[in-house]
Amino acid sequence: MKYQCYSENDDYGSLYVSAKQNHAYYESQYDHAYCDGDWHYQWVEADNEYGDLESGRLRVSAEVKDYYGNYDHDRQTYKIRFHDHH
Repeated sequence: MKYQCYSENDDYGSLYVSAKQNHAYYESQYDHAYCDGDWHYQWVEADNEYGDLESGRLRVSAEVKDYYGNYDHDRQTYKIRFHDHH
């Protein structure tokens, strides 16, 4: 995930990601975010809450929140395809 977060005192914030399809849902824990005003890249691991991913559309939401609770979010839809290797 690429994000930018700013806080007057360079405080830490948090990142949260969820991914869902019709019958599947994944979400992350709140991970630490650097709020120094620079762009950062960070891997975010999402745990399977229920269901299995299938080929088709995957809706992903990401949220970055600063120490004081101010936040920004974005949503994207991706088309994914699983290949059968049998």
